[in-house]
Amino acid sequence: MTELRPRISVLIPAYNHAAYIGECVASVWEQEEPGIEIVLIDDGSTDGTGEAALTLAERSPIPMQVVIQENRGSNRTLNRALRMARGEYVALLASDDKFAPNRFAAQLHLFAAHPEVQVVYGNGRFWQDGKLGERVHPEAVRKLLSRSAEGVLHHLYTNVSPLYVQTCLCKREFLLRIGGFDEAVLADDWVLNLRIFRALTAVGSFGYVDEDVFFYRRHDSNSSMNLVGQANRVIEVIDSYTPLPLRAEFKRRMYRHYAWIALCGRNLPLAVLYLLRGELAGLRNPRRSSVRPAQPLSAANAGEEA
Repeated sequence: MTELRPRISVLIPAYNHAAYIGECVASVWEQEEPGIEIVLIDDGSTDGTGEAALTLAERSPIPMQVVIQENRGSNRTLNRALRMARGEYVALLASDDKFAPNRFAAQLHLFAAHPEVQVVYGNGRFWQDGKLGERVHPEAVRKLLSRSAEGVLHHLYTNVSPLYVQTCLCKREFLLRIGGFDEAVLADDWVLNLRIFRALTAVGSFGYVDEDVFFYRRHDSNSSMNLVGQANRVIEVIDSYTPLPLRAEFKRRMYRHYAWIALCGRNLPLAVLYLLRGELAGLRNPRRSSVRPAQPLSAANAGEEA
């Protein structure tokens, strides 16, 4: 008997979330929409997350692929999961977060009504100690998503992305065509959003449904970087993606931003360093003279590490 192709693939990159992985996966099982599969890749966890995922897969009521690999980083892991996915649509879920009930209905309705749409954004809630907090996309972000693709892209070229990709439902072929996740940089959400809207300026469109589709868990072990790491990550994206005419001013603004944070933290040497880098940003030759092109991501050999 031929197995039916799933309609939606939920990609879960997992790392050291043994305490949360059960609730995460269960939130996918509880979705009302039929035709869902889970593709979960454990990226070298040391706390038993991978073993817990294998146990969950044994009793999963829906198709569930689990891969345990040595640590490769978020973007390489997500690309591997994307190549393994079989659904028409793809959704992303961090292994410490969870989906809201009936998460897909409104987004699928929009896809059905507008075949040209390639990706539909939604909203969500921050969630801590069992209590829901503010929305992840406040009014300013909802207004941003009312602009054209060109307008959103310009904002992403000159601002750190405020868009949570876990609110998205995307056509899988579209994600493959834009190259998936950029493995050469650390930032994931921001760069994927840049790739999405850069492609949408040429063909296709996007949508937004003002419904909470996932819950972002806040806890002490949330992945974070120190100030230097955050600044380096932002500058890396600017150098890789922001067009040259917009680059210097954006870098100046971000260096001043991090200088202020350093000053508030009483780190005067770092504050001075960032102020100087901000002033010099427009004087140096950029590391890259053009925006990084994205190559299509092949779905061939999906189960193998690229």
